[in-house]
Amino acid sequence: MSNNGFKNILLVAAVIAVAAIGITYYSKDQPREFAQSVVVLAFLDRLAKHDSSGSQNWQNAGLVIEYIDHCESENNNTAVTCITGVIQNLADLTSAAGADLVVLADHKYTNNLFAAYEHAHLEDEVEALVLIQAGFDFAKAEKINLPKTVIINTPQDAAEDFIARRQAVEKLLANDNWIWSTTLSTENINSLIEHPVLPEMILYLLDKQEKVQYLAEFNAESRWQQPLFDNEDYFAVDEAINEYPVDQDLQRILAAFFHHEPYQLKQWPLNSYQGFDLLAYRSLLPAEEQGRYITFTNRKGHRFFLDLDRYGRYQPEIVVGIDDERNLYRMFTFYKTKQFYSWEPDGPDEDTLYVQLLGAFIHFRKPLPRQYELPFLQYSTIKFDSIAFSNIDPYAGIKNLTHRSFRVLTQNCIPCHSVDGIGGSAYHMDSLTGEPQPGFARPLRTYSKEIYQNFFFNQTATAALIGVNPNYVEHSVAEELLPWLTENE
Repeated sequence: MSNNGFKNILLVAAVIAVAAIGITYYSKDQPREFAQSVVVLAFLDRLAKHDSSGSQNWQNAGLVIEYIDHCESENNNTAVTCITGVIQNLADLTSAAGADLVVLADHKYTNNLFAAYEHAHLEDEVEALVLIQAGFDFAKAEKINLPKTVIINTPQDAAEDFIARRQAVEKLLANDNWIWSTTLSTENINSLIEHPVLPEMILYLLDKQEKVQYLAEFNAESRWQQPLFDNEDYFAVDEAINEYPVDQDLQRILAAFFHHEPYQLKQWPLNSYQGFDLLAYRSLLPAEEQGRYITFTNRKGHRFFLDLDRYGRYQPEIVVGIDDERNLYRMFTFYKTKQFYSWEPDGPDEDTLYVQLLGAFIHFRKPLPRQYELPFLQYSTIKFDSIAFSNIDPYAGIKNLTHRSFRVLTQNCIPCHSVDGIGGSAYHMDSLTGEPQPGFARPLRTYSKEIYQNFFFNQTATAALIGVNPNYVEHSVAEELLPWLTENE
């Protein structure tokens, strides 16, 4: 068959597809009617059940989906030619009708679709791409320019697929592509096509934000594909950087960070990590800047201290990279709260979203004894320029407490709140900008006795009012701390 004959068949197939999705064409002298504003052209495995065209989710979103399965071929060149022809012909028709064209493709079509973009320059033909369980050829990913693109994983996908997609996304981002990788919980590709969030993702890619219910979540997740912060200041001190195998303690920390979404860890092999040796770093400083006590501040307003006479023997370090990932701010989760404080009904808008970043975090190469263990989330997102050493004990003013009260105060309270000028002022971080948000941790002596009684002795209900996890304190310790904290009331 001649090339022209093949193109004519593609054109006929495209026209038939367009007619099936509600676009009616008239002669030049007649108006054109277009039933839907967005057409989704889906290249999917022939084995998938294509029954979503009548889905209520798609109809409610003003979308219509048309399945193409005749471009699947053992011959890549044939498949690429078929994909190119269908897209170009349908793009001309939808453009003339004032509609947006979105291409959706699964893993069998990804590389051939990229080849079509590379050779036919389809970036002006399609408004957005949706790639489901995408397979990647890295060489192609580095060369092409794509429209706005979302890559959709499922929790069941193999770890090697998660890793390959993450690496391809970073290459595409480096080539100035707008790309967003996310995960939708689903049993199989058919239920994924029916997922209620998928049509909203397409509307989001098309900037039809007024129709998107999960706008805050989409904005935030796509934003942190290219983090606002990095760990490069640490890597600049090459003498303090060492690479080690990932140990069980590090795996435990990462699992705790992603405990709501454990599949996120599939994006990294977790074979090795880069650690910033704090003792080695101290030895590089001038003598007058060295000291027994180390101070850190992180990006959430936590301020904390370590006594290196106690913790130094466990080889403290700051983890700044994992496998090939040098920027641990690409590890993130999101959360919401109900109120700023338990005793005040005021709170954020229901759409307000906060980001929890991993960033650079404290780790010990030798396991800590139980009594020395630290709540690691408070010891994450550590800012390099906040690290300081001193021989002055930062806790000297509160040593009059019993050992157990001192331990609770210094490990559970002071990193977030200050007392007598010691400690931090923690806050939430805006999910888009990383800027501090209301709900600041106040100095401990500014809370009333009534507030402390609710906090200490009714912790579950108090935490539920705010929408956070409880921070339990043993009643016997609470009874010691309560009069000490409220002695000036």
